[in-house]
Amino acid sequence: VDFSLAGLENNGTPTFLKHSYLVQWTDNSLDEEGFDVQVRAGSDPFSTFSRVADNGTQAALIGVTALNSGTVVQFQVIAWKF
Repeated sequence: VDFSLAGLENNGTPTFLKHSYLVQWTDNSLDEEGFDVQVRAGSDPFSTFSRVADNGTQAALIGVTALNSGTVVQFQVIAWKF
């Protein structure tokens, strides 16, 4: 995700907006009950942003807080079973 032009005012000052992402993955799990879709910015810890039912392969993350230009955003998907 490239934030180089996102969320900048006319004078180049970063603003804090919200962004949406479509995260897609391949379901390689055989008996999961669902997936947790997690997000983190920079070196912050991952936090669960969405939970998807078993056999899911995508999640729309809506309302993710925008970050300063150049901040790295990472996503991870974790299969779970109780």
